[in-house]
Amino acid sequence: MAGRRDPLTAITERWGAAAYIVMLLGTEVLTMLVRTLGSSLDGGQVILRLAAYATGMVLAVFLWRQAPSRLPARGLLRVFLVLALALWVLEAGRRWMAGAWLNPIWLAVPLLVVLLWRKPPNRAEATAAVTGVAVAFMGVVLAALVLERAGMTRDLYVNMESLREFDLVNYWLPLSDLLGVDGRWAGPFPHPNHAGPVGALLIVVGLCRTGIVQASLIPMGFVVLLVTSSRTSTVAGLAGASAVLLSALLWDRRRSLIQWTILSGVPFLLAAVALRSVQGGVAASGSGEEVARRVESAMGRSTIWPTYLQIWLESPWTGSPDRRIVLAAQRGDLPDWAATAHNLLLDALVRFGLIGSVVVVAALTVAGVMTVRAAAAGVRVGVGLLAVIVACGLTEALVSWLQWSASTIILFLAVIASIGPYPPARWRPSPSSEPETMNEVAASSSGARNRSGPGPETT
Repeated sequence: MAGRRDPLTAITERWGAAAYIVMLLGTEVLTMLVRTLGSSLDGGQVILRLAAYATGMVLAVFLWRQAPSRLPARGLLRVFLVLALALWVLEAGRRWMAGAWLNPIWLAVPLLVVLLWRKPPNRAEATAAVTGVAVAFMGVVLAALVLERAGMTRDLYVNMESLREFDLVNYWLPLSDLLGVDGRWAGPFPHPNHAGPVGALLIVVGLCRTGIVQASLIPMGFVVLLVTSSRTSTVAGLAGASAVLLSALLWDRRRSLIQWTILSGVPFLLAAVALRSVQGGVAASGSGEEVARRVESAMGRSTIWPTYLQIWLESPWTGSPDRRIVLAAQRGDLPDWAATAHNLLLDALVRFGLIGSVVVVAALTVAGVMTVRAAAAGVRVGVGLLAVIVACGLTEALVSWLQWSASTIILFLAVIASIGPYPPARWRPSPSSEPETMNEVAASSSGARNRSGPGPETT
């Protein structure tokens, strides 16, 4: 029929730049389900994931081409993208020097950097993108829990009965029997500690939304925190929720009583869960001194930090290859679970050296400035998500600059959420050229396609 548009074009006319962001990041989220199935797919798992990645990247590029034209990234966004790309090159170079072949999955991160550089989203599109990716995470978590209940998932504790017993004794797992989860839940993620930040993400995004989205995301976030029993992620969720509450108190007090109740109640619930998790972790000993000791030592992480500092000092400027970490573990200087330094900055020092770690700190600092400025302009989700990453980084090193992980996606979402609300004044588009609502995005895109000739670049 004449005039009928293909579905992808209709999507971009409705959602603008949000479409390619959700497609690219959503592809990574959805392919995580393949990991959940584990041995059920045998050798086809890698092929299926690569096919999904290739399809997602191609569709994302098509949606990006169809999105409304506008000025490329400038200001702090450009600085962050340059720093992120530099860290990707550093990590890819480390892997190549260690003998690794180029993995096509690695291309997804620089692809998003390029797409954001050329067509960054406006305020409405950024909001839609963050919400869309959060909903995708929620859907994958729900699907993984159903698959686990049906017995179709991988066994996290296969050939590791001692680890199973350790988790059952040392972690508080109130929902395991109800949901049919054996021990701590990892779901579609490599480890429960990688899954935990997703719970914090869902809670923070839910706090910044209303209606059914809020009513769905926040409870599911608590479910993820409880089944993973990740103390770090629970504290990170508390930090993120507190950042959202604080920014609302400072810059936006026009809220209903119900919204203020939710904003203030969720941090208290997270604090209670965090306290109970620490107590549950040493329930077998029943020792208050043990609780204090575990908290003081950052849940055991600080016991490995001196060894990692020594590894860093062996090559302080350019970093150490991974084989030095392996040798330290073989000598017994590091336990089996300490494959990373369990601290974002210390891990960067060890792997990238002082030079690379300065780039990491610079990227996080730029993200911090962007999210705080956005919060002052009324968009608080970015500062909440960045608080999650910073809090997790105190005792974990979950952000990968080479390929997507849940924590890397959260970091990029924090930056994306902060693009539109507070860009530098010298490149802020006029209201007539930069639509601020999704309806205006659709109208402007449709109008551009109905003109007799190609329209000018958005200015």
